[in-house]
Amino acid sequence: MHGPMHIHISEAAIDWLPEDCAAFWKPLREFIEKASNYPDYFAAGEIQAEENDRIAPDWREYTMIPEADNAVAHAMIKPLKLRETYPAIINHWTTQTMSCLKSGDNERAAKFIGCLSHIIGDTGQAAHTFDERTMKMLLPQGNKRFIFHSTIERVMGKIETQEYKPRALAADLNELNWRLIEELEMLKRHNTAEVIPILKAIMDGDKTAAEASASRSVTSCAKLFADLLVSIYNIISGKTKDLGNGFELQNLVPVDQACDMLFNYEVMIDRIPGKTIDEALTLNLGGKDIH
Repeated sequence: MHGPMHIHISEAAIDWLPEDCAAFWKPLREFIEKASNYPDYFAAGEIQAEENDRIAPDWREYTMIPEADNAVAHAMIKPLKLRETYPAIINHWTTQTMSCLKSGDNERAAKFIGCLSHIIGDTGQAAHTFDERTMKMLLPQGNKRFIFHSTIERVMGKIETQEYKPRALAADLNELNWRLIEELEMLKRHNTAEVIPILKAIMDGDKTAAEASASRSVTSCAKLFADLLVSIYNIISGKTKDLGNGFELQNLVPVDQACDMLFNYEVMIDRIPGKTIDEALTLNLGGKDIH
């Protein structure tokens, strides 16, 4: 996801916040929006240290992860291996955000949470949900020659809705770290469904359809970032009683699946496969005899 889209995510999320939460985060908007591109700005780490210093002298604090031997965050963000690569990044950025807020250093907190908006945007970017090599086998380019990833990322999307009611994700930091990982997995799955529509639009030269797909993706990312802003505000303000922050377990993304499992961990709510693809069975088999 390119720079302007990351900023759009922060802008929309802050605009959707309820009044008390908005009053807390809006004075920090500039810091959040700028830091939303920190992981990309400083992706080369010490290799371009002199240039990084000119942009933000404190860049190391926000883009190097102590829990991972000071690895650069950008190099660690691997959406296809989310549960393996994200926890150290998420835990560091959320912990630092909360620590800074508790000590009254809101500007530093805003920069850490801006970095969190970046990882949300990168995870919800359709271009990051697939292996380029596999996709080229599934969608041969014919006489065309282009890289799917960078071509998808160049498509500009717009926030689709003017209103959204953010959800409270958690009542404490530990729950938030777990829940955010799971929400990111669900976000990635959700936007994987945009891969074929946006690639078809690109290959057909349909700019309108491609931008519509990109808009759906960036909007879903902005919604999750708004959820995160509300959740952190609630925790730091002690407003965690009766949050109603439950969710459907069936929406969680399975940790793993085996190639010969009957349903491959797909949730079957009302119907299951029958003898042929046109003969689905009801999930409640007690209603009639099945042969």
